[in-house]
Amino acid sequence: MKKGILSGFYGENAIIEDVGCYEIVRATRSIDEEYNILRGGVAVFDYSNFGLFKISGSDACSFLQELATRDIEFLVPEKSRMCLLLDDDANIMSLVTILNFEDYYYLATWPEYTQKTWDWLNSNITDSVTVENLTGVRGVIGLEGPKSWEIIQEIIDIEISALPFLGFVETEWNGVNTVVARIGYAGEYGYIIFIDESHAAELWETLFELGKDKNIGLCGKDVLTVCMLEVRQPNIIEEILPDANLFESKLQWFIDFSKSQYKGYEALMKMKDTPPANCIIGFSADFASDIQKDDTVYVENDKIGRIINCYKSLKMGKKLGLSFVDSKFAYSGIPLAVTKNNIEAEINTISAPYIIPESWITKMI
Repeated sequence: MKKGILSGFYGENAIIEDVGCYEIVRATRSIDEEYNILRGGVAVFDYSNFGLFKISGSDACSFLQELATRDIEFLVPEKSRMCLLLDDDANIMSLVTILNFEDYYYLATWPEYTQKTWDWLNSNITDSVTVENLTGVRGVIGLEGPKSWEIIQEIIDIEISALPFLGFVETEWNGVNTVVARIGYAGEYGYIIFIDESHAAELWETLFELGKDKNIGLCGKDVLTVCMLEVRQPNIIEEILPDANLFESKLQWFIDFSKSQYKGYEALMKMKDTPPANCIIGFSADFASDIQKDDTVYVENDKIGRIINCYKSLKMGKKLGLSFVDSKFAYSGIPLAVTKNNIEAEINTISAPYIIPESWITKMI
């Protein structure tokens, strides 16, 4: 298992997960503590072991244009775009973020999809394109939380409010080339910093010094999963289902329907014309309810679906999760039953976003 570049800062209580032979932090303290850090202060993540690839060469743009479900040809420099990579049958190969550096591109994905994405890129490569795997060899640090922008302002040389969502800027920090992207997943102000591996530790220490009065803390993947769910940020690790297409998984907003001629396009258009038999819908339930993944969902005595996930939302004061149910019941405001071991619990379907993050009502000053 390849250690994270910043593993020396994880602490002895960190819970580590092996994902594709890479070390990923799941948690460093209780999830309630990490939740309060992310929703109220500044959560810091070591993303260095997340999938990261550099795409270069004279045909780099057309190469990505042939694979991505959203337009890359008109993606301007210093902007990024989230999209899907599909196979010929419109099965999802990966959810990726593509950053345009003008002379080359970064393509980032979740650690569970690193190997699959690497294999897919290489299986479609042409002579005029080079794909480099930077996973685990490039310092990548994430900051999320309502106070994260205050720290970022200290390390970039432009006004922080001028950095748009999904935009990024190349700057110098302590004389070192540094890239700061406004990319987040939890609905709070979010940023990702790319820096040479040899300077990552120094930057890490600086970030924590700048955030010492802002409730800053190292957090892991578990709390990020919960916070992504609260704002209905798609999580491909849990929401790409073996018995569901991307329309049933509600992932169609990663598709530019005005674009054609990319892998999976023809199959996708056929899929689009078929009404989904089942759909993912969010639900809430009482804290005390014992609802878990794969539990069966019923209406009266009829089985209509199953639970995909279920977590505790401190901000809601309830359990929060996703269910995959018959499309006739995939609407907000419907009470449904979950039965397990002859014990029945009630869930109520709800509309996203399920909470209002502090960053949505906090202005950068």
